[in-house]
Amino acid sequence: MENFYGNSYNFYSQSYWKNKYNNLLTPNGFTYYPNAEYNYLVRIIDDLNNQYKCNIMDVCCGNGLLLKHLMEHCRSQIIPFGIDFIKPSIKQAVKVVHPNYRNNFFLSNAIEFDFSTNVFDFILLDPYHFTNQDLTRLLQTLIKQVSNSVIFYTYADVLINNNFKSVVDFPVLARSSNMNIFNYDEISIAVLSSCRSIVTDSPII
Repeated sequence: MENFYGNSYNFYSQSYWKNKYNNLLTPNGFTYYPNAEYNYLVRIIDDLNNQYKCNIMDVCCGNGLLLKHLMEHCRSQIIPFGIDFIKPSIKQAVKVVHPNYRNNFFLSNAIEFDFSTNVFDFILLDPYHFTNQDLTRLLQTLIKQVSNSVIFYTYADVLINNNFKSVVDFPVLARSSNMNIFNYDEISIAVLSSCRSIVTDSPII
């Protein structure tokens, strides 16, 4: 497991930051602005949310570009939170992308982070970044800390490389029948809603 995260850290550090990019796209793995991908998430959050203001935690947030897009395009006022284990990405998040919310972004591996200090309306997570065992444990934590939904997503290149058709093809997510699934050409999204009742009445793990 340590090799999994060590390899991930080395890959993302090298591919995202070896040339000290000053743009906002590269630290998120894009060579273009992912407007379509992000807008699908905007629509889903708008459909699920009926509050004037909501907290959103992006697990493995990069520099917070997705959260910035949600803040600019969702109907509700979004209070962003993010966590990532790549130091330059978090540094860019707090200094450039989200300076007004610098205290809401954390440098840590998500599997070691204490989520118990806050309850979030939405939690965003790409399961690609975790081992199956760690993802199982992480979800058991996250579903206690969310009031609306955990939104799983992954991009088309991950699906192609893993021979998946949907984000729910990740083994841990495949165990659940409680999710709404939205598959698009650019991104696959699965929504686990009403998590507090699901964790007690119909566990996904």
